[in-house]
Amino acid sequence: GRNDNVEKRNEMIKKARDPEKRAELHVRAAEMIQRVRDDETATLEHLQAALKAAPKNPRALAAAERFYQELEDPRGLAALYAAQLGRLDRDDREGRTRILDRLAQVRRYDLRDLEGALEALEAIAALDPAAVKPREDAARLLTELGQDDEAAVAWRGVLERDPLSADAW
Repeated sequence: GRNDNVEKRNEMIKKARDPEKRAELHVRAAEMIQRVRDDETATLEHLQAALKAAPKNPRALAAAERFYQELEDPRGLAALYAAQLGRLDRDDREGRTRILDRLAQVRRYDLRDLEGALEALEAIAALDPAAVKPREDAARLLTELGQDDEAAVAWRGVLERDPLSADAW
């Protein structure tokens, strides 16, 4: 019955040598568990295992994001992104920037953690010194937080990179 299927699936996952294949099997297992048993713990274990096996696997990340969004759990989503940053190579600037951007959004809009959002935006700016948007967003947050001196410095940084930025004027 069901336990035999679970055993077979787990054996397949263990035997999979390729990390991408193992991640895919974990995602499928998570989706099946969610559909059949609605077991959040088992679902999450498979999603985390998928991301651990292949941190850059877009399907694994999308499935984990969906899981937290369906639970309406922005704290879980923020924790997912923070853990994902730890899984990505330090030199994966594009991947880290994408995750940091999502983390900043969740912290700012869902959790109202403006300091945490600012931290993520500053990390993006450090990864991409020419980027304007994270600096604009950081300047807005600093203004919102009442940190006017820091906001003025941030807006000057925006103008240095984009002299036509209407918001900075």
